Amino acid sequence: MGISALTPPNRRPLLSTRQFYNACLSSSGKGSNSYTPDQFKAYVETIIRKVRSAGPEAEFLLLSNMKFDPGYILDSDKNKAFYMDNMQGYQRVLQQLEAPGIVNLDMNTISGILYRCKKPKDCIANPLHPNDYLVRWYAQGLLALISHGY
Repeated sequence: MGISALTPPNRRPLLSTRQFYNACLSSSGKGSNSYTPDQFKAYVETIIRKVRSAGPEAEFLLLSNMKFDPGYILDSDKNKAFYMDNMQGYQRVLQQLEAPGIVNLDMNTISGILYRCKKPKDCIANPLHPNDYLVRWYAQGLLALISHGY
């Protein structure tokens, strides 16, 4: 059930949560889903602008994605630099977008710290998706930002 199904008909939600840059990395670096961090930032800014044009008081909770399993991409992979540089770039631009009413949950940094303490394979279901352990970190981070009024 989506948030719109839970919202009374005469009200609009004021919080928008977004995590959508896995799709930006879904090609080999040459397809239509290959976005540079600057392009990605422009798309996010457009979304924020359009949502706020309909509801100026809207707030956004952006999610910087968890890191890849470092062992997933071989050093010989010709796209390794593309993936790794863009992943860091997407995190950087989401942090740049933080402003009143816009906050970023930086799972990129959190997962990097966890990977130093636990093996990445203990935290993820596959190279791009968290397992139950890391999902709890996402949930705790989101709840902390929401409950403390970021």
